[in-house]
Amino acid sequence: MAQALLRGLWLDEQEDIRYAMLMECNDNPWEQEFRVEVAVPKGDQAERFAKALLDQMIKAGDSASTHRGRVLTPRKASSHYETALDLQRVPLDPVTRDDVIMDHRTFELFDMNTLGFVAQAKAMAKLGFSGRKGVLLYGPPGTGKTLLVRYLVSQLDGYTRFILTPESFGFFGEIMEAARKMLPALIVIEDADLIAEDRNECAPGASGLLNQLLNEMDGLTVDAPILFILTTNRPEVLEPALASRPGRIDQAIEIGLPAEHERRLLLARFAKSVGLSEEITIRVSRDTGDVSPAFLKELVRRAAQGMLIEHETKLAARHFEDAMKDMVKGGGKVGAQLVGGKGMGFL
Repeated sequence: MAQALLRGLWLDEQEDIRYAMLMECNDNPWEQEFRVEVAVPKGDQAERFAKALLDQMIKAGDSASTHRGRVLTPRKASSHYETALDLQRVPLDPVTRDDVIMDHRTFELFDMNTLGFVAQAKAMAKLGFSGRKGVLLYGPPGTGKTLLVRYLVSQLDGYTRFILTPESFGFFGEIMEAARKMLPALIVIEDADLIAEDRNECAPGASGLLNQLLNEMDGLTVDAPILFILTTNRPEVLEPALASRPGRIDQAIEIGLPAEHERRLLLARFAKSVGLSEEITIRVSRDTGDVSPAFLKELVRRAAQGMLIEHETKLAARHFEDAMKDMVKGGGKVGAQLVGGKGMGFL
């Protein structure tokens, strides 16, 4: 564990002014505080020196690079204290354009509203347009929303990227405070329906985080370069004040199920370690119908398991047929829905 100085006293002299500087940081998770005191002799010149020194320290703190430009996620600093916050760096596993297989028009819309917007943000700000942007990604589970977010995170060099999951929603206020100090910033809120459910439908007292989200997205200065990405599987339950109001959510993008051509590419990608003939790829992509990429990935894995059980070295059509029976028919309607097999005619 890295060690940090909690208390220190410095005695120095500058500009013929002797001064003492005390730095103290308590480690009480309930009331974390960092304090700096500067003691100087009486007089206007010494007072101006002290103010200038403190201003210099504040600027240095605001420009510190410890977390700036990193991929971060909030976590509890101690399992015993719910209010303590620590920022944990997230290892970056790069995702390239070739890794994202989806409808071309959908990807172009996403790219234009994220990386395309960021590329023109400074020029837009000079023209008086807002540097904020809110994008909502919605669609069935397993269609690639998280992969798109990972692609964006990989490409946004120079941005401080905050990833919020439901477990860390309670730290939203602290994250926004940190984001303002480490601009430009990306704020990713996964499963946003859990924090932004329609106020008419949510339980009494459960709208506090929603109000905070609305206020934060609306209360940022016009030129604050912050990009919000929200994901959800249930867009119909979102609060209208969030989802239907430009300035908070400026673009909603549906991430739908892949077409047959995309299913072929996905199957080839998922089966690249074992190889898959073009004939079987075409057959399986046609027979699966409207299913999610997550379904296809699991289908290939189960087919490979069947291949190994039979001590074979190549995937055959029967391996996929057996895997589909187990995944869809074996689990009934519930099983089909869980694995994304609704489009196969079983529901």
